[in-house]
Amino acid sequence: MIRFPIAGLAATVAWTLATPGLEAQTTGTDWFQEGYAWQTAGGRYLDPASFFSLHGYVNGVYAGPSRDWAGVGNGQLPAPGQLLIPNTNHASFQYDAALFIGSEPNSRTSVMIEAHFVTDPSARGAAGPGGLTVAFTEATASYSLVPEHLRLSAGLYWAPFSTLNLDWLSAQNLFSLVPDASAAFPSHYNERGIRADGAFRIGSRSGLNYVVSLGNGVSGFGIGDQIGFDTNSNQTVIGRIGLFPGLERRVEVGISGAHGVLRTDGDAARTPSEPDFYPSTMEAVGVDATVQLGGFALRSHGTVSYERLEDFQTLVPDDLRRVGFMAEASYAFTGLEMPAGFTRLVPRIRFDWYSADELDGTGAGGPRVGSRTTSLGLTLASGSVFSAGGEYHFREELGRAVLENDRLVLKLTAQF
Repeated sequence: MIRFPIAGLAATVAWTLATPGLEAQTTGTDWFQEGYAWQTAGGRYLDPASFFSLHGYVNGVYAGPSRDWAGVGNGQLPAPGQLLIPNTNHASFQYDAALFIGSEPNSRTSVMIEAHFVTDPSARGAAGPGGLTVAFTEATASYSLVPEHLRLSAGLYWAPFSTLNLDWLSAQNLFSLVPDASAAFPSHYNERGIRADGAFRIGSRSGLNYVVSLGNGVSGFGIGDQIGFDTNSNQTVIGRIGLFPGLERRVEVGISGAHGVLRTDGDAARTPSEPDFYPSTMEAVGVDATVQLGGFALRSHGTVSYERLEDFQTLVPDDLRRVGFMAEASYAFTGLEMPAGFTRLVPRIRFDWYSADELDGTGAGGPRVGSRTTSLGLTLASGSVFSAGGEYHFREELGRAVLENDRLVLKLTAQF
């Protein structure tokens, strides 16, 4: 029986802008293609009804000095954590280059491949100078069984839970710092399995979409817990329903759920204070929504998850609860005539919070830890293909020693 925890969500309001910063490019005139259909995290870079498309971006990031940035407790995010912020106290540069390849050979069949070229957080990547790592985050084949209403996909894809995974694509985010709130769900979750999605129109200004997937799952909340095959014969179910309540695509509200077995066996090589010591299952529920009224936009998501630990050896552990919430607001001043050809100015602000249980040496729940970040930023854009931004992050650790890890971040982004 699948149980989704509901307690604690009543106060979680999620308003989200699906494509902040640079506007999405869509083609076609029907309601399905123009925004009501569910999209994967990189869907904005694909051309609907195009036989072949190749798009991508390069994002260059500079992070200023931050005395305790690499200190214990920084962000509380499972690796890779702040993906685009160099994991060093020193002023440093980072980048992300991405390619999105799409093809629609006929009206029912489509293929998508998404690849990223990025420096490994440890600076020791799989190959290449400077720790270059090549990561495939999407590789799916899709077929429309019932056009608009039921599309079946298989392969590798971003886990379709809430809008969390939008935050991992650097070029379409207002901020470079990955939200702390993402730590309430498995980090950088790229699932392997099958996925179904579709949409339905409700009147002339309303509609809904849905997505559900069945895949291998993961063995924990860190990126190192993702394996290329299922290790326990218990697949993970993830689903989301999005509702457009009457303002066309300007407002979308979504609710998500996930359930899966993480580990069927305990690991005696670990210590009782580590979750991986115990067999466990994961349950999660999330809410999100998008609002965009003229130049004003609000975006957010909230997640509550439980890692339900089972008895192992002589220990009876407590469950672990993780909670994350992020809210982000911006206003785009467009049609401006500024130096260097910039035509759009976007001030922005974000509040981000994460809290989680920890275990003590007997498996009992210890003090909660987490982090809270307030971010302020400003973006200048030239058309829809180039932007320059600056942001400052005020960070605070919860339940740990106070660190001096505020940080200035600057970035340049170009896409095609």
